[in-house]
Amino acid sequence: MDLREIIFQGIGLKVGLTVLLLTFIVTVPTVYLGVQRVRNEATNETFALAENIGTIVGTALHDAMLRNDPTSIENILKKTVTIPLVERISILNPEGKTYLCSASEFVGRAQYNEEVMEVNRRKGVFQHLVEETPGEVSILRVSPIGNEPGCQICHGSEPIIGHLTISISGKEIAAAIKSGNARLITRSFNQAIVIIVGLSLGVILFLQRKILRALSLAQDFARKGDLTVKFDTKGGDELAHLNRSIQRMVDYTKDMGTIAQEIAQGNLTVEVKPRSEKDIFAHSFQEMVYNLRSLVEEIRSGASKVAEASKSFTSVTDQSTETMTQLAGSVSQISKAATQVSQAAQTASLAAQQTLTSANTGKNTLEKAVSKMSVIRSTADSTAQVIEELGERSGQVGDIVKVITRIADQTNLLSLNAAIEAARAGEAGRGFAVVADEVRKLAEDSANSAAKISQLVGEIREKTVKAVEMTNQTTKEVKEGVIITSDSEKKFFEIVQAAQNIANQIESIAAAAEAVSYTHLRAHETSLHLVCR
Repeated sequence: MDLREIIFQGIGLKVGLTVLLLTFIVTVPTVYLGVQRVRNEATNETFALAENIGTIVGTALHDAMLRNDPTSIENILKKTVTIPLVERISILNPEGKTYLCSASEFVGRAQYNEEVMEVNRRKGVFQHLVEETPGEVSILRVSPIGNEPGCQICHGSEPIIGHLTISISGKEIAAAIKSGNARLITRSFNQAIVIIVGLSLGVILFLQRKILRALSLAQDFARKGDLTVKFDTKGGDELAHLNRSIQRMVDYTKDMGTIAQEIAQGNLTVEVKPRSEKDIFAHSFQEMVYNLRSLVEEIRSGASKVAEASKSFTSVTDQSTETMTQLAGSVSQISKAATQVSQAAQTASLAAQQTLTSANTGKNTLEKAVSKMSVIRSTADSTAQVIEELGERSGQVGDIVKVITRIADQTNLLSLNAAIEAARAGEAGRGFAVVADEVRKLAEDSANSAAKISQLVGEIREKTVKAVEMTNQTTKEVKEGVIITSDSEKKFFEIVQAAQNIANQIESIAAAAEAVSYTHLRAHETSLHLVCR
C-alpha cells in the first residue's frame, strides 16, 4: 500500500468515525429524552382521565350509599364500565376484600393489598401504572370511602369504611407513545442528517487546513532550499505519515549539505554512508572523498622523503650530543638523590638514637613503678590484716559489754529486792532502802552505758567489715596493676631492642649512601668533561 492510499483511507476513516461518534453523542440523548417526554405526556393525560372518572363516579356512589340504595350502586358500577378505556370498577371493604365489582368473579376476593395499604397510610387517593396482564399496562386508581354521620350506624367510628378502585386501560397510552415515538424518530433522523453533513464539512475543512500547511512547508523547502523547516511527525494518521516522509527527505538533504561543508573546509575524515545502492548523491560524495584522500597521501609521502634527506646529515651529531647531555643530567640527578638519601639516613639515625634513649628512660620508670606497686601491695596486705584484728577485738569488747549488761541487770534486781525488804522492816530499814535505791540507779546507769558501748562497738564492726572489703578490693587492683606494669616493662624491653636494631641499620644505610654519592659525583664530573670537549 503506497502513501497515497494510506492518506485517502486514513482521511475517510477519520471523517467517518468522527462524524458517527459525534452524531451518536448528540442524537441518542435527544431521542432518549424525547421518548421519556412522550411517555410522560401520555401517562399524565391518562392520569387526568382516571382522576375525572373517579371523581364523578365517587360522587354518584356517595349519594347512593347515603340513601342505602344497593340497586343504584350496582347500576352505577355497570354504567361506569361502559365508559371507553374503563376496564373494571370495584368497591372494597376496609380489609381489601371485594364487596361489589363490575366483574363478578372478583367478588369476595382480596385485591390490591399494597395499594390499599398505601391509601390508608396517605389517607388520600393513590394511582399508578400496573401490569396486570403481561405486556399490557393499565392505570389503577384507589380512593378511600370516608365515614360520615349517616354511615356510622352500620360501620362504627372508623375513618375509612371502604375503597373505590377503577382500572383504566393503557392502550391509549401505548398508542400515544407509539405515535409520538414515530414523530420523534422522524425528526431525530432529519436532525442526524443535518449533523452528519455539518460535521463532515467541518472535519474536511480541518484536515484540509492541516494538509495545506504541510504542503506549504514542502513548497518552501523545494523553492527556497530551507533546511530548517520542521514538520509535525507526531501521531499515526495519514498526515503524520506524509510529514515523516517529507521530514526524512529534508534530513537527508541536510546531512549531505553538512558533508559537503566539511569537505570544503578540508576535513577528509568525514564518513559518507549511502542509504541504498540507488543513493547516487551519497555514492558520488564517497568516491570524491576517497580520491581526495589518495591525492593528499601522495603529496604527504613526497614531502616526507624530502624532509628525511635534508635531516640525515645532522642527525648523527645531534644524537651524540643529546646522548651525552642526557647522561650528564642522569648522573647529576643520581648524585643529588644519593646525597638526599645520605642526609635522610643521618636524620633517621639521630631520631633512632633519641627513640632508644626515650625507650631506656621509659623502661627505668616502669621498673621503679613495679617496685612501688609491690610496696603498695605489701602495705595493703598489712593494713587488711590489722583491720581484721581490730574487727576481732571489737567483737571481744562486745562480749565484755554483754557481761557488764547482765551484771547491771542482776544488780538492779538485787537492789529491788533490798528495797522491798527495807520497806518490810519499816523505820529500821529506811537507811538500807536509800542505799538500795542508789545501787539501783548505779545499775541502771551501768546498763545504759553498756548499751551505748554495745551500739558503738556494732558500728565499729560494720565500718571494720567495709574497710576490710575495700582493702581487699584495693589489694586486688594493686595486683592487677603489678601484672599490667610487668607486661609493660617487657614491651618496653622489646621496644629498646627494636630501636637499637633500627639505629644500627640506619647507620649502615647512611654509610652506603655516602659512598654512592661520592661515586656518582666523580661520574658526573667525567660526563661534563666529555660534553665540553
